[in-house]
Amino acid sequence: MLVPLATVLFPLRSADRPVLSGPEEVLDAPPFRLHYTRSGRDAPPDTDEDGDGVPDLVTTYRDALLHAADDYAEEGWRPLVTDGGAAGADDIDVYVQDLDIFGYATPVPLPDGTASCHLRLDPGNAIGGSIAAAVATHELHHCVQFRYTVQAATWLYEASATFEQYSHVVDPVLELPVGVLWAQWLDGGETRLAATDGRHEYAAFVFVDHWMQRRGADPDRLPALWEALAEPEPEPEPVV
Repeated sequence: MLVPLATVLFPLRSADRPVLSGPEEVLDAPPFRLHYTRSGRDAPPDTDEDGDGVPDLVTTYRDALLHAADDYAEEGWRPLVTDGGAAGADDIDVYVQDLDIFGYATPVPLPDGTASCHLRLDPGNAIGGSIAAAVATHELHHCVQFRYTVQAATWLYEASATFEQYSHVVDPVLELPVGVLWAQWLDGGETRLAATDGRHEYAAFVFVDHWMQRRGADPDRLPALWEALAEPEPEPEPVV
């Protein structure tokens, strides 16, 4: 069965941190701290081809997060911020945990009304290489979005993150899931743009891609949209 390689946004609320299925190990890669275990259902495959003592899937996630963080900074997005040590270390926590889908992003509220985040990424051996990198890139973009607002429409979170995911991680192995999303979009011509059915909101990256190219490509356009979303709602005009 083919499953598009987009991931879902965790419900917009602060959540308890996961407890892994075995003794926890950490891999520090500021501004990230990756938490993983080698036993139980949360354990990633134990493949370690580079011999660094860390499962390859964990290092793939680390490298993808670092690359994505650099890319988002270069594109002019608001900088990522840590959660202030909510889980013991002043880093963005990333948990490798058995999930019902590829990944989740959870906002961690901050005093300024925006949010940091923590991430959960699946250890399943069906995802690796470019697929795992794409998942991590998608989820980290939710963390960037939380720097603006946690009140935007769900489809905007997913369409934006999916656009970024497939813009930054390009590999022939990803052409199939991208094609599935295109087909979903074309087949859903009568579906309203803001619909959320578990597929359409990810396929809406096609709309974002078209909008980004309209009247000439403008890489500042999407960050500017999220700046607008961060603006407070205007007070209603009095009726006289």
